[in-house]
Amino acid sequence: MTNLKTMLADRAQRILAWLSLKPYGQQLCTEAASMWVTSARLLVIVMASAEALSWGYLGYFVGAPQFSVPAALFAALSIMVLVWVVDSSFMTLDSSSTLRGTKWSQAVDSIRSDPRCREILVTRVFAKN
Repeated sequence: MTNLKTMLADRAQRILAWLSLKPYGQQLCTEAASMWVTSARLLVIVMASAEALSWGYLGYFVGAPQFSVPAALFAALSIMVLVWVVDSSFMTLDSSSTLRGTKWSQAVDSIRSDPRCREILVTRVFAKN
């Protein structure tokens, strides 16, 4: 039972960290990065709220009169969650991880080992100057 509680608490902490746009917690945050994350979080909330408001308005007037409020709530909540997930995924995307893949490292190793490639790189870099 204790193991289940620990697992659920750990999962809840990870979900909250992801929702707060800090999937790694405070481990990778300087003061400047923390300020950037705070402003990004504010922008995501504003964007998701604006989308939710507009789609809720549309859902209210498109739905049947007896279901206008539930249709508005459903449209607003579903669009808010969708926009939040997409925007937070873009905000927390680690694009540098693709450069560390095996194909990239193999290409760099082959360039380093081939003297002809080094000559081409050197002449292209210094030819522009």
